[in-house]
Amino acid sequence: MYPLIENRTNRLPYVAEKRNGSGVVTAGSNVKCKIYNRTNAKWWEGTEWGAETELTASHFVAGSWYYDLAVPNGDADDEIDWVFYDETDGTVVASEQGQVFDANALLLHVLTAILSDETSFEGASIAAILADVTGLEGAAMRGTDGAYTGTPPTTTAIATAVWKVLTSGLTTAGSIGKLLVDRIDATVSSRSSHTVANIWAYATRTLTAWLGGAKSCTLQVRDGDGDAVGGCPVQVVNSGGQVLYDGPTNFGTGNLVLSFDEADDYVVTLGNLAGYTFSNPYNMDVGAAAAQVFTFVCAKTAAPPPPVDPSLCRVYLDVRYLGGPNAGQAVGEGEATLSVVELLERPAGATVVYGEKGATGSSDAEGRAFVDIVRETVVRLRLTRPALSEAAADETKVEFYDELTVPNAATYDCGG
Repeated sequence: MYPLIENRTNRLPYVAEKRNGSGVVTAGSNVKCKIYNRTNAKWWEGTEWGAETELTASHFVAGSWYYDLAVPNGDADDEIDWVFYDETDGTVVASEQGQVFDANALLLHVLTAILSDETSFEGASIAAILADVTGLEGAAMRGTDGAYTGTPPTTTAIATAVWKVLTSGLTTAGSIGKLLVDRIDATVSSRSSHTVANIWAYATRTLTAWLGGAKSCTLQVRDGDGDAVGGCPVQVVNSGGQVLYDGPTNFGTGNLVLSFDEADDYVVTLGNLAGYTFSNPYNMDVGAAAAQVFTFVCAKTAAPPPPVDPSLCRVYLDVRYLGGPNAGQAVGEGEATLSVVELLERPAGATVVYGEKGATGSSDAEGRAFVDIVRETVVRLRLTRPALSEAAADETKVEFYDELTVPNAATYDCGG
């Protein structure tokens, strides 16, 4: 009878050629199996005992399969039957029986089987050997004579002893202790107290270490009214096509202070930023002055006219190319669509809802698409747009989905 160990994963093997009924070996496929607990009259369902279940045995190498049975705790002394069978015609190809042992009982079972024909071993009686094995679980262990036989220290005591080692004794080069002594030479609280927000809110950030330029250049992004455009993405590329900076302007001032060299031509690309359109690319000619200011002007994006029905909100989106030479520029007419694909929730008391599933708006010549939807409706939107830099007949389109609660407003920019 096959021995199984309680509270362990036991591998049940089947070593043979599985045939599909026509005599052809199908060594790369799986066979099926079922496992039955005769003691509690239940079948193995994959994680516990229950109803009769067909299981899949895994293919290991040519002609060999197995199933890993995780025998639950508490199944000691149970008798288990299992059978492997052809998945094509149901022919039984192997069957076996097993008995569940707990770990200690299995060890005694094996020792008894091995030594049952002998009365002594190495001068000691078999009965004495088995008695010693039986007492191992609760016995105190020790090594050779003279070894430590007292109570070993607890993990808490060991950890406490380590943390109480004096720093004056941590002198071994290359050790973790010496590294801490050398590097943690001041309290952490004595270092800078600035937060990330403090740094990004600072009016004049000068990043010079990596650019290596000699001229301090303040880049200002302004709208048509002269107001600062904070958080505007800025990319600066030199004449060799190397990206020197790629990040936002200051969220409060709309400025960015960088260092560049005089003897180079720079191209600045702004956006994308919801609510603004940009005349990319912008050229930046750095002169001889030590400090210079460059102002880049963009236009505020005007909202579309509201729908005639005052119960509706015109939800719109200005769609831009994702990359390539036209990155940041508006897509062409009909190249993108904005659609309502699912109505999730109607506004309270509504009896008629416009803009339900199927409502679609295509981009116009400026890249703007919109749909009219009842205010305070919850919908799922889909944006379909060109995948790369420009639309083409054979270009893959990409889709984006988002859930939107339509505001109680005449218009709404869902790209914001």
